[in-house]
Amino acid sequence: MNSKHVVTIAGFAEEVGQDISSRHRFGFDEGRESAYEAGRVAGRQSAIHALTAARFGLETADHVVEATRSMSYEPEPIVGIGNAGRIGICVLTCSTAEEFLARVREVKEEEAKRDRELRTLFSG
Repeated sequence: MNSKHVVTIAGFAEEVGQDISSRHRFGFDEGRESAYEAGRVAGRQSAIHALTAARFGLETADHVVEATRSMSYEPEPIVGIGNAGRIGICVLTCSTAEEFLARVREVKEEEAKRDRELRTLFSG
C-alpha cells in the first residue's frame, strides 16, 4: 500500500467519523429515551399492582395490571391526571374489588372513547 491510499483512507475516516459518531449518539439517545419510557410504564404498573394488592388482593391486582397493560398513562394536558392517577384514586375510593374492577373498566372505556374522538377530529 502506498502512502496516497493511507492518507485517503485516513481522510475518509476523519470526514465520516463525525457523521458516524453523530448517528451513533442519536441512536444511543433514542434507545435511552425508549428505555426510560419503558421504565416509567413499568413503574406505574408496579405501583398500581402494589396498591391494588394491598387493598383488594393479588388476584385483583394481577387482573387490573393485565387489563390496563395497553392503556396510556400520560397525564392529559387539560385535567392534568392520567389513567394511572385515575386508577390510584379508584383504589382509594372503591369499597370492594368488584366495584374497583368496574371503575377500572370505565376508565379504560373513557380512554377508548377519547381516542376515537381524537382520531375523528384529526382524520376529518
